[in-house]
This record gives sequence, structure tokens and C-alpha cells, in this order.
Amino acid sequence: MAVIVKKLTGKPFLQYLQEKVLREIGFSADAYCLKALGDYSWGDSGVLCTARDLLLFARFLLNRGTFNGKRYLNEKFMRDATTMRISNDDFGFVAHDTFGYGYQIWGMARGCFSTYGMGAQLGFCDPTHDLIFVINADTQGNPHGYEQIFDALYRNILDHITEDGSALPSAADETSALGAWLAQRKLFYLPGNKESRFVDEIGGVTFKAFENPMGIKWFRLEFEGDEGKFHYENAQGVKCMPLGFGHNVFAQFPEEGYSDMVGNEIAPGHTYRAAFSAD
Repeated sequence: MAVIVKKLTGKPFLQYLQEKVLREIGFSADAYCLKALGDYSWGDSGVLCTARDLLLFARFLLNRGTFNGKRYLNEKFMRDATTMRISNDDFGFVAHDTFGYGYQIWGMARGCFSTYGMGAQLGFCDPTHDLIFVINADTQGNPHGYEQIFDALYRNILDHITEDGSALPSAADETSALGAWLAQRKLFYLPGNKESRFVDEIGGVTFKAFENPMGIKWFRLEFEGDEGKFHYENAQGVKCMPLGFGHNVFAQFPEEGYSDMVGNEIAPGHTYRAAFSAD
């Protein structure tokens, strides 16, 4: 699709969508898209945006191609896109994603449909109750992540919506508690002990490593207050990672061999910013 858009319009995939639709519906101006080899946009899992952007796009889908009363896409096309065009119940058992497939949109139980991005980037739409659920997750390490999210959504929310479609009862206390919890959320760090009696014994000592999956030849730990450094050598050379005990230290991850803006294409010298903690 991204290749077709560029060939037809002469513009990158996301830029064209921003000009035609996304900018007017409030989509983030700083959203961006990774590139594939050949300078084409990586249009499936390569679009980077916020959860609010995904919410706005889901609203656009639920409106069948309109936003704030303005039509952007043909209504028949949008109905086709969000309903079952082909069956995907390949194995004969019911899962949340086996209710058919439209045009890049997955059918769900009870007439719902959803975007279905890598690692559970979901824009779930319930036309019956005019309800949208959005989540930016990372479930790639959990083969059951999608099912767990959808199970919780149907069990805890959809099952409690009244038959007449009226709103759920107000829950001011719970809403306030949720807001307070969200306000104090911080990036995860290892929460274990900040101090150890072994520090004096191992600090500054160089240890030779047996064969290991990381290919580390030797390593050395240094400690200073509630921070430290992990020195090591592997096939790429001598490296160092900072460490925070009870907090994160932010720095560039010292390993190379990663892509930058072109997916699956190693960018020499490119490293990612990372958060380091230890206990």
C-alpha cells in the first residue's frame, strides 16, 4: 500500500495521509513512519504515533470514514473495510480474532472490529455501543497477549454495558484514584536492594567470563554511591553501561548492529537511547 501511495501521489505514505485526513482530525504532527529499503514507507508496523492518535483514527473508522461531519472516504468502502470480506477461522475454534477480516481491519465478537498492530497496538471499535478502546502495548514476548487483553475488555467492560446502551454509572472516586495512579507512574527500574556487602569485594575486580550467549570475554563492576558502571568486552570491542540502583540512568546503549529509520538495515555507528538500572 505504501509503495502504491508513493507511486500515485509522489509523496510518502504518511505525509499524504496527513495532508488529506490526519491533520484535520487532530493526528500528531510529529508522528512518523519508518522506511523500507528503496526509500518507501514501512506502512504496516512502521507507523509511530501516540495512543491518542490511534483513538482519533479508531473514531474515524467507527464513523465509517467521517470526522466532525466531514466525509473523507467512500461510505461503502469503509463498510467493506470494517466487515468480514474473508473468513479467517482456519482451525475451527473461536478466538477474538477469528470473526473475519476486512481491509486491514479484523472482525471481533458481537459485531465489533479492531486495528490489530504488532505487539497489541489496538484500536477496538464497538458500533453497537459507540465505544472505542485503545491500547499501545508490547506483547511480542507473550503469545497469548492479545487474548488476555480482549478477554479483560469483554469481561470487565462490554459485559457490563446495559442493553439499552445507556452509559455506565459514574464512578468519581475510581476515576480520581486512577488519575492519581497514572500521575505517579514512572518508567520501570529494577526495584531490588540498593546496597550489598559484596560491593567492596567485587568492585574494580576484572572477571574472565566462560563462553556465554552474549560473547562477553571479561567484565568489571565499579560502584559509586547509588550508581555504578558495567565494563565488558565482546566482539565489538570494549564497552561500558552505566547503572542506577533504585533508579534509571539514561545513556546510549553501547551495542551496535541496529536499524535507524530504515527497517532491517543496520546503520553503522547508530545506537539507541536506553534506561539502565540494576540491583
